[in-house]
Amino acid sequence: MRGFYILVILLMVSFIHTQEALIVSEPKDTVLVKYFKDVEKPVKRIFQFTVPKPGNVVLGVSEDGDIYPIFFERIPVRARKPGTTYHVLGQTILGFSVYSWSLPTALSLSGRSAGVVGLLTPFGFFTYGMLTSKFKSFPEALGGFFGGVTGAFHGYLLLDDIKGVFPVSLSENILDQYLAKRLKVSSAVVLRKALNSGNAFYEANMLSNVILDRGLQDKEWRIATLYSMVKGYGIMYLDKDDNTATEGDVIFEGKLQLLGAEFLPLILYDQDLGRLKAFASLTGYIPMYIYSRKLSKKYDLGFGESLVILFSPALASSLVGGIAILINNETLTKQLPRLYPIVDLALTYYLYNRFKN
Repeated sequence: MRGFYILVILLMVSFIHTQEALIVSEPKDTVLVKYFKDVEKPVKRIFQFTVPKPGNVVLGVSEDGDIYPIFFERIPVRARKPGTTYHVLGQTILGFSVYSWSLPTALSLSGRSAGVVGLLTPFGFFTYGMLTSKFKSFPEALGGFFGGVTGAFHGYLLLDDIKGVFPVSLSENILDQYLAKRLKVSSAVVLRKALNSGNAFYEANMLSNVILDRGLQDKEWRIATLYSMVKGYGIMYLDKDDNTATEGDVIFEGKLQLLGAEFLPLILYDQDLGRLKAFASLTGYIPMYIYSRKLSKKYDLGFGESLVILFSPALASSLVGGIAILINNETLTKQLPRLYPIVDLALTYYLYNRFKN
């Protein structure tokens, strides 16, 4: 009976706030089951409610009809977007941008043969996308696309040959689709895998500067590439059960990590410090990396809002440049580049607090 009254109250609240409808869904994921492990009777079905106030609610219903409500500030299960169109689009883009030239190169073709294969390849991957898209989820589609992109870099650097682009790119394309389906990861985790595959090169290069007082050279790039692959797939596996992060959260993670990496080096921009600048960069990057992950667990950020925050460096640069022209003082102008990271940090802080949910 208690559950019935709660349900009635929720309906009344939704009618009072007529501008926002009551949204009811039954999540297919079983992640929420763990929240009902201490109830009297086993929960057979779970419903997710979204109402204006009190907010997000999850109801567990037992076989006998007993209702167990749980109130959340945020729902830890995301709706699974179908990936049909995205899969076709991603594979077609890869066909035009990466595979159209890398496949003829991998086959050592030239002249007319290279032209024919290169021109037919995009249509081939469009056809592949169409034939396999019916049962693709959005994370699978995203995984295939970003796997193809990161795989292209991995193939070139790992084999130190342009011929390595196509086979490794295609391998990661297919592998990431499979892992996204097998591990049932969210699209945010797929994005995080791509992000960490990329920032692994930064980490390796900075460590080289700190230890050897120079950037990566020759075969060291192969080691960095292996590290990139291990880190990317490792993050994907470790975060496989993370259903709280949004795509916007992960984009903001990358923005905050970049800000941390560049903050101190920009403050010290006119000083020839060598390896100390690389150390300063890592000193800002590491805590921002950890902090950004904590924020993703605590708050949500929409995809559009995260893109707005990405404009903060351009806005900071524009503001500092305008001030430099306005004051027209050579001594002060030389110091203004140090103002840029501070303005960028302030804008990032303001926008995040403005948009976070």
